[in-house]
Amino acid sequence: MRKIPLYIILVIAAILVVGCTGNGEGRGRGHVPQASDSLYTEQAAMDVYGKQPERALEIIDSAEIVGNLTKDRASLLRAKVFCLTCGEERLDTARQICEALLQSDFVKDAPENREPVLDLLVTISRKKGDNEQWLRWSTEKATFCRQQGNETEALRTEAEIGIILTHLGRQDEGMAKLDDVIRQLDGTRKFNETDACIIALKRKINVLQEQECYAEIIAPATLIVEKMNDYELHPGDFHDGTYREPAAVDVPGYCDFYRSQAYGFLAYAYANMGDRANARQNLTLFEQSQYGQTFNGRKTIAPTWCKLGDYDKMLAVYDEVEQHMGSDTICFDYAKILYDRAEAAEARGHHAQAYDYMSRHAALSKTLNDSLQAGEAHEYAARYHAQEQQLQIEREQAKNARKNIYIWSFVIISLLAIAIAAILSNKNREIRRKNRVLAKQIAKAAETHEEPSAPLSTQREAGDEELTTLTDAQLFQFFREVIMGEQLFLDPACDRQQLIDRFHLSKDRIGAAFKQGSEFESLIDFLNDCRLDYSTKLLATHPDMSIGEVAAASGFSSINTFGRNFKRKFTLTPSQYREQLG
Repeated sequence: MRKIPLYIILVIAAILVVGCTGNGEGRGRGHVPQASDSLYTEQAAMDVYGKQPERALEIIDSAEIVGNLTKDRASLLRAKVFCLTCGEERLDTARQICEALLQSDFVKDAPENREPVLDLLVTISRKKGDNEQWLRWSTEKATFCRQQGNETEALRTEAEIGIILTHLGRQDEGMAKLDDVIRQLDGTRKFNETDACIIALKRKINVLQEQECYAEIIAPATLIVEKMNDYELHPGDFHDGTYREPAAVDVPGYCDFYRSQAYGFLAYAYANMGDRANARQNLTLFEQSQYGQTFNGRKTIAPTWCKLGDYDKMLAVYDEVEQHMGSDTICFDYAKILYDRAEAAEARGHHAQAYDYMSRHAALSKTLNDSLQAGEAHEYAARYHAQEQQLQIEREQAKNARKNIYIWSFVIISLLAIAIAAILSNKNREIRRKNRVLAKQIAKAAETHEEPSAPLSTQREAGDEELTTLTDAQLFQFFREVIMGEQLFLDPACDRQQLIDRFHLSKDRIGAAFKQGSEFESLIDFLNDCRLDYSTKLLATHPDMSIGEVAAASGFSSINTFGRNFKRKFTLTPSQYREQLG
């Protein structure tokens, strides 16, 4: 009975172990992450982090374990998940990660990693309402972008600085900053600058809304509409190849999104100015847009519906918003909903209901704005504490899961390593055997290679006019005797011009001799073939010569050209050939 090789047994054992660790449903909790699993990649984590942050964190952990992510890159991605998808409780953790990364080699050795870290710190400070830190990190990011030569990104960040200055009570300075950014970006028909200008215009409008300067909103909102119309009609004129630029198929959606937002700004501004006709006109344009028909779009336009008396539309979208909120109603969004519900109830004569909504609005606003009164924030604090306890439980579960992964990974990797080592060892032995046979065949062919004699070339040297009567095959044979007999191929400078000068033949006649009269495509192919045959003899008989010396002695102008041609003809490298001869 034939004995089964050890490495096959080990491979089968590894497969069985992997199968036993599964849960019967494909990749379940028992699956051990492998580097080849497309599941455990940065892209996989970023694809789900917006809707499934905890799943994204699991993927990041696994990707780090199997080596698809470095420790620092994984930390940056965790901070992004904490910052962009999770609540207040994780913002401090994200901040600590980012500040540590700024001091690490991850940023010091690769300046391009500094910008995304600063970007997260800007977002964290904004979400925490820490205007001083928001200003600090935004200023540092703008300075860094300018140092890197990215002026447009620096201007994007300066627009954000303009908003921060208004929040710090420096309204004139902040608006001047926004206007300066818009001035520098406006008028340039390049996508990156246009996109940055749109963002700056939106930020200016946000500030004007906060200041209730509704008449001043009209000009920047109208400019957004004009820019989007121009871009949608002439996208090729704006093409600049920057990473933010949408694909051609996505241009209409991009323009619809920002143009519809501009319509919303205009509708809200006109409604607050008492110009109901223009408000209705822009509201209709907003509602007809793709974005206006989405949930987020309807949510943003709800205050305008309230202002214009479209209470049924407003209340319908607020019902939908509250369903998404669930019990998480300790927020400014819910306070706004209560206020608008009170206004709708009062307009319809439901005074008791309006009073109830307004009372709840006042109480919630007090809770949100007065953090010093712990009694009024007790419900929020209790929920926060419960969330922390749940997070701690989940951390422990994740820790235990990772421990199991480590153990099984070690077992599987060890078994697979042994099996792979055995397979590779067998393959290497077979390759070495084939190489030895091939090297002997090459050496034997070189020994028996017929060296042409010189008499024919010598006889015809004096009568070059006779060369014109030779056929292509005969002329090739003549050149072959001359080149090999005089070892002209050992000269790297040997070329067709030398033959032209020596034998007074045209370049086409000489080219035809090699292309039509031999198996070679050109003179250079023939010269390289001679050089390669000569090099095999040097490799075999001069072990003291380096590969570079052999290449030069054989007529090659560089060791790279020698190695490439040698491998193409003999399927071995010069070093492998010499090694097998030994």
